[in-house]
Amino acid sequence: MNENTNEAVQTSEAELTPDLVTNSDFKFHFRKDELGNKRPSIELTIPVLTKHGILAALKAGGKQADLLVETVANVIYQQQRSLISDDPDYTADKFDPSKVTWEFIANIPRSERTGSGIAKEVWESFAKDYTAVVISHAGKTAEQAANAAKILVAKFQQVKTNKAVISKLVDNINIWFTNTQNAEDFADVYKFLTDKAETLLKADDNALLENL
Repeated sequence: MNENTNEAVQTSEAELTPDLVTNSDFKFHFRKDELGNKRPSIELTIPVLTKHGILAALKAGGKQADLLVETVANVIYQQQRSLISDDPDYTADKFDPSKVTWEFIANIPRSERTGSGIAKEVWESFAKDYTAVVISHAGKTAEQAANAAKILVAKFQQVKTNKAVISKLVDNINIWFTNTQNAEDFADVYKFLTDKAETLLKADDNALLENL
């Protein structure tokens, strides 16, 4: 086999080798401290595992495989936590194993899955910010603002089949986000709420009722 042939074989093998990582863009935002100071946001391109990279890590075994198993367990934990948080009357008797399977979680719209990753303290801060903004910019009373904030923090759970209420809340959310001075801090909350609202508004009414 001549040199040109060897080079062709090497090129062919390289083309067949799957990428184990791919570059993904991430933005890191910081909240204001007690003095009102805030670190500037940081944008980074970070290599993350592809499906082939995950398979390679599992094949490698050891701590790499253990970390993947821990990551899967955390996703399942967060799913169950969100089910409990969304239902104030949730008890252990309501546990439904079918709602924490990997297949079930994978089929949940991404907007809903990301909501479970927003920390409780972020939701609490959002509620305070939202209340103050809609009172001053949307003419809402303190009671109206607080009631809406409660529904939003509960991720529309109480009104998920009431499209008229959801549409009204979306209007309020947009007024809030347009006027808040902390839009960057609550960008994830805004995206989650608007995506969730869009999903609920597009849902078939009969399908919604079946999920109650």
